[in-house]
Amino acid sequence: MKLLIISPGTGSYHCGVCMKDNALVHQLRDMGHEAVMLPMYLPHVLDEEPADEEQPIFFGGINAYLQLKYSFFRHVPKWLDKALDSRPLLGKIAKAQKGSMTAGKEVGAMALSTFQGVDGPLAKEFRHLVDWAVNKEKPDAIFLSTAMQLGLAPAIKAVSDIPVFCSFQGEDTFLESLIEPYQSQVWEVMHTASSHIERFLAPSEAFFKYMAERLQIGEEKVSIIPNGINLDGYSPPVEAPTPPKVGFLARLNYLKGLDLLVEAFIILHKTDKIPLETQLDIAGTTLPDDQKFIDEQITKLDSAGLGQKYRIRQNISREEKIEHLRGLTVLSVPVRYPEAFGLYTIEAMAAGVPIVQPNHGAFPEIIEHTGGGATYNSNNPEALADALKPWLNDPELSYQTGIHAHHAIKSKYSIKKHAEQILKVCFT
Repeated sequence: MKLLIISPGTGSYHCGVCMKDNALVHQLRDMGHEAVMLPMYLPHVLDEEPADEEQPIFFGGINAYLQLKYSFFRHVPKWLDKALDSRPLLGKIAKAQKGSMTAGKEVGAMALSTFQGVDGPLAKEFRHLVDWAVNKEKPDAIFLSTAMQLGLAPAIKAVSDIPVFCSFQGEDTFLESLIEPYQSQVWEVMHTASSHIERFLAPSEAFFKYMAERLQIGEEKVSIIPNGINLDGYSPPVEAPTPPKVGFLARLNYLKGLDLLVEAFIILHKTDKIPLETQLDIAGTTLPDDQKFIDEQITKLDSAGLGQKYRIRQNISREEKIEHLRGLTVLSVPVRYPEAFGLYTIEAMAAGVPIVQPNHGAFPEIIEHTGGGATYNSNNPEALADALKPWLNDPELSYQTGIHAHHAIKSKYSIKKHAEQILKVCFT
């Protein structure tokens, strides 16, 4: 069976969705299927071997932006299209950007155009991608990596009967940030396009319910398939880490709640509620415009006299990520919004580390299914400090919980399990 996965790239930083898609393609190939990963917008930035590094990039971010802003670019010759969509150029632009290419009204217009398909200003891009996917790749099924790509479904169905499946992957954070009237228009167009999807795949029950309601689709059209990771290299430590260490692994920004963890760490040390030697180990993805926020956290820690008790590492490799996790006593990413899944949670538990997460989004489900940690009810530094204290004061509890969680992840959240569930739901 040939399966085509159309996956958006970021161009300059690691993205959990990209890495999950890449691992899935490798796994499907290992299972005897022909699988292809086709990038959209920007090149993929991965911490594992790329599955399809030579594939052309469609809907290149520069090209799409120019076509939306200047109608002239909707009719340029193919050689200019190819130049604007080249990997080196897109990669350089993505890394050079200190913020979005657009803002406010332009962001809304761009978002709407990506759902309007061949009826919108980016019709040329839709035709190019659909023609390649349908006529060049000739897959038995097409998977859209996120609901942000729903505009492709009607265009694909207009020219073929290839079944199209679509994953939900936390799109709400961006969509709910759009200004009106674009936000309402985008949800309406998504609802219309959803009729062309064979089945939606949600990573958690919480997000399944949210998106089914928001898109006004029947719950019978959505299946819950938790995300999975490549477990190669993951193993728990042989003993509890010394000294105790609380960790963070996600994008280093406000939405992911890094400041809440920093403030909780300061509170714990000020009140002598944890061992004096306890450390804070922070790692994750950053963009250039995150640096001001990161510097503010550094100032807080230094001003509290904790300059020797923390470490911050940005944009680490896969090997560094696993090493970072295995050295932790407990991990917490106090994200401010209901997370659709949170790949970092299963990465931590795969490395034998328990998690402490806010009591919202997918976190209660993941912890219930793994027994790998705890949730707390009020997302503020004081509540987080109280929730972390038992784990830092009892390293053996953390260690044994992490061992249990590691085995649960191997059983329930491997990329092989993820691939098997997709094949079962979609093709049996």
